[in-house]
Amino acid sequence: MRWTIDRLLLGIVFLILSGCCIGWFHSLLFVWTSLFVCGVALIAYDFFTSCAFIIRRKMTKLDLILSFLLLSILAIHGVGLFLPEVSFDALWYHLPITHMIAQRGFLYIPELYQSAGPRLGEAIFAIPYHFFGVNGARAFAFLVSILLVQMVYRLSRIFVSRTWSLFILIAFSLFHVFSWQSTAVYVDLLRSVFELSALYLILKQRFHSRMLPLLLAVAIFTKYLSIPFVLICIIVIFQKNLRVAVSIAIQTFWFLIPFLFQNYLWTSNPIFPLFSVLDGKEQLLLEGASTFSSWFWSQIQKIPSLPFRLFYSTEGYTSAIFVCSVPLLLLGVKKITSWNDRVLFLVGITGIIFWWFLPPISIRYQLSAIICFLILSISFMQRSAIQRKICAALLISSAVFSIITRFGVIYSNRAYYLDSAKHNQYIQIKTQGILQTPAMKWYSGYWENKKY
Repeated sequence: MRWTIDRLLLGIVFLILSGCCIGWFHSLLFVWTSLFVCGVALIAYDFFTSCAFIIRRKMTKLDLILSFLLLSILAIHGVGLFLPEVSFDALWYHLPITHMIAQRGFLYIPELYQSAGPRLGEAIFAIPYHFFGVNGARAFAFLVSILLVQMVYRLSRIFVSRTWSLFILIAFSLFHVFSWQSTAVYVDLLRSVFELSALYLILKQRFHSRMLPLLLAVAIFTKYLSIPFVLICIIVIFQKNLRVAVSIAIQTFWFLIPFLFQNYLWTSNPIFPLFSVLDGKEQLLLEGASTFSSWFWSQIQKIPSLPFRLFYSTEGYTSAIFVCSVPLLLLGVKKITSWNDRVLFLVGITGIIFWWFLPPISIRYQLSAIICFLILSISFMQRSAIQRKICAALLISSAVFSIITRFGVIYSNRAYYLDSAKHNQYIQIKTQGILQTPAMKWYSGYWENKKY
């Protein structure tokens, strides 16, 4: 099925090119529109043909049940499209930057330092926003969530059977961060698509694919938080072939040159705002620490609670599987013998280390690494009959908990879904405290009237 993954990756490349085109060649409307439509069409075609192919392979009753459950979960997440956007970062800078790119292409907004940082995600969102406004951008976010599910499935099939891959998809689709970001104008899911696509090529040892350095570069161009992931990928390739690793590193940097050069022209710093915006102290204070050393020592002392924090934190929940799998993987690290398993473990554990020690602790910042750890966890546990039963029990209990929680959220907001007249009331209720200022700026038309 190599041709199918190439078709999917080609669709992703079309989206990347459309984002670059609207940013740097904004006047070429027909070009970036055509690229975007081709990308979406390829991704949609791949999704439906892949589903048809899987069905023709004589799915078991369990596979059919799991597939129906997965589609139901995705549909439940899609209900969020009927509510206004109230996510903090979306209102603060993702949507304003998306709006500016849709109007004029890439430009630096002094009021938003993020506009000089990685912005490919906002550029791709700007295309549906240009034609359909916020609802178009959010509908595209839902498409990205389905695209990420496709990539997670393909990645998991390298390690486990179709049935266990469906278990992985259900577990991942019930992550709290996935549920709300699937209809929010955030770039984290899109960045994970780029990262996991690159990882898929690495695991398949397709080091000479031109898509690999491009995907690594655009991951960084979407968010600087991808830098550790890219470095780990290059180290992994280095273990196989030094010359190829050096070549990929050079090509990745080459793809980043236009972005770095533009940043230099705007701010005299090619990597702005990296190391330039010092908000670390504020994050430490929010986490209850006064200095980074005290935070670091506190996190070392809390390591025994890491599996539970990975499952459930103030930001939301992931999967109960981590409560058992993290200790089992760390204690049984010598049993991780195959090259693919080691790569997945290295990517996962590196991301979790960054997630644990760099505030704020947020699942979305290292989502790809946590997905890798989820796949490896289930792959590791399903090899033993006893662990397989424990794994299934944890997955089912976690799914029940997540679905009940999600239905509770839907029920509590039932009055607002189909009544657009109540949307202003919903916005006022949900945008109290720190959300009030960015929400007021966005919904008052502040950014629409801003001239640069």
